[in-house]
Amino acid sequence: MPNVIVTSHQAFLTNEALANIADTTLANVREFFEKDSCPNEVCYKCANIDNCKQTHEKKCF
Repeated sequence: MPNVIVTSHQAFLTNEALANIADTTLANVREFFEKDSCPNEVCYKCANIDNCKQTHEKKCF
């Protein structure tokens, strides 16, 4: 395939995207320490933390 160029997807490397990632991360850390929860927490066992039957206080771990 001499006419094919393969490049990586780097949209996350913009200043705006990196700022959004940092804001979300810091908000998650802040909420975890203030409320002992995280709005973006994912159940690693079933990915359904709101309805998981194996959760202990909405946490599978």
